[in-house]
Amino acid sequence: MSIAPPPALDALLAETPALLAFARGRLQDHQEAEEAVQDCLIAAWRQRDSFAAQSSLRTWLTGILRHKVLDRLRARQRRPDRPAHSAPPHHADDGDTSRQDPLENCFTPHGAWKIDPTYAMDKLANCPRHSTLRAELRDLLRLCLDALPDTLRRLFTLRELDQLDTREAASLASVTPASAPVLLTRARLRLRDCLQRRLATP
Repeated sequence: MSIAPPPALDALLAETPALLAFARGRLQDHQEAEEAVQDCLIAAWRQRDSFAAQSSLRTWLTGILRHKVLDRLRARQRRPDRPAHSAPPHHADDGDTSRQDPLENCFTPHGAWKIDPTYAMDKLANCPRHSTLRAELRDLLRLCLDALPDTLRRLFTLRELDQLDTREAASLASVTPASAPVLLTRARLRLRDCLQRRLATP
């Protein structure tokens, strides 16, 4: 069984644009994103012999970068000049029930679906283009994530993609732990609605 050679420096550097896009989306700060990517590339170069090519180089690098980003988000929490929050910042689109929610047309007053929630998944299962299905779904999910309000996107990403516990995800997203379950449910419903609408579009 042959062992994959460690990635060359040029191959690592070629992934910089994708890594920067990932870091900017999480940190919302260009300078911090650049620093996180630099830390990632340095760590990857030092650990290059551990790359077993069981995943793509980009996937391996993104895993390293995710930890660097989380370290920076946690460091923000410890900064003495960071204002403590007692409640999440108010945005009209991150939990304000006084405004009409576009998802209310999907449910009855008792919470039952007005539409078939399995339709999008059935459409995926019956799609003949299996070789490109995963990439297309990933791109659709990225579009739908980007369409979420900032607070919902940050909280959902930290909890569901980075697998932080709810309390830490809430803290890093600057929402209260008590409001996090409601906001996470809202994020999941909006993502489901977005994916279903996009998949249903011919």
